[in-house]
Amino acid sequence: MDLTDGEHGPLWGDGAIPDALVQVWADAKTAMGKDPKADWSFWIAWYERVLAGRDFLPNDMAPILNELRKADWNKGPAHINPLFDGVLAKYRAQDIEVSGSDQVRLTSGTAQKIERTRVAMVAHRKSLPTTFDAILGFVTLEIERLQGLNYQNDDVRDEALRQIRVLTTIYETVGRLMPLVPTTDAMSLADAEKAEGLVQIYVTQIQEWPRNNAQELVDSTYRLALIGCVAAAAPMVGISASIAAVAGGAMFGGKKLIDSAKAAKDALGAGG
Repeated sequence: MDLTDGEHGPLWGDGAIPDALVQVWADAKTAMGKDPKADWSFWIAWYERVLAGRDFLPNDMAPILNELRKADWNKGPAHINPLFDGVLAKYRAQDIEVSGSDQVRLTSGTAQKIERTRVAMVAHRKSLPTTFDAILGFVTLEIERLQGLNYQNDDVRDEALRQIRVLTTIYETVGRLMPLVPTTDAMSLADAEKAEGLVQIYVTQIQEWPRNNAQELVDSTYRLALIGCVAAAAPMVGISASIAAVAGGAMFGGKKLIDSAKAAKDALGAGG
C-alpha cells in the first residue's frame, strides 16, 4: 500500500476496523486524550484519516518531517506534536468544508480541551447566543462589502474571493455552534465534543481570514467590529481572549488595529 501521495483506500479493506482492534484503538485514543504531558490531537486525526482512506496531506507533513533531527525526537511528543498543528488545522478546516452537508466529520480534541469548552459554554450560556448573533451579522456585512468592491486587479479580486470563502466557513461554523449552547448548567459529552471540534475550526478560520498583503482590503468598520466580537466570544468557548484579540489584530497588520481590537473587546465586555 503506497501512502506517499495521501490518496489511498481504507486501511482495512471495507473501511471497518476489525472487531479485535476496535477496542484497542478506542483505548489508545482515550489514553492519548488523557496524557497530561502532550496533546495527541494531530496523530489521532492523522490515523483516523489513514483508517478511512482520506487524504492526510503528506505534502504538508513532509517539510516538517524533513526538518526533524534526532535531537528533536529525543525531546519527546510534547516537542514534536505541536509542530504539526498547522496540518491539524487544515484537517479541521477540511472537515467542515462540506457545503450544505449536515454530516460534517469533526476531529475530537483531547479530554482536557473538551472539558474546557464545556465549562466555558455552560458558564456563558446566557451571553453566547447574543454574541454569536453579532458575529453572524458582522460576517454577513463583511461578505457583502467584499462582494461590492470595485476590484482593481485580479490579485485583489482573488483575495476578496478567498476571504469570502473563509468568512462563509466561519458563518457555517458559528451557525452549528449555536444549537449546542446549553440552556441549563448541564452539557452532554457528545455536545461538548462537537462544540470543541467546531471551536478549533472557528479559530483556524479566523487565523486564515485576512492577510497582510491585502492592503486594499484592510480598512473596514465591519471587520474591526468582527474582531471585537471574536475577542468577546473567545473566553465564552474556552479560548484566551488576549490571544484572539492580538492574533486577529496582527492579521490586519499594525499596532493601531491591535489596540482598536482590544478597545472593542473591552467595550463589548463592559456592555455585557
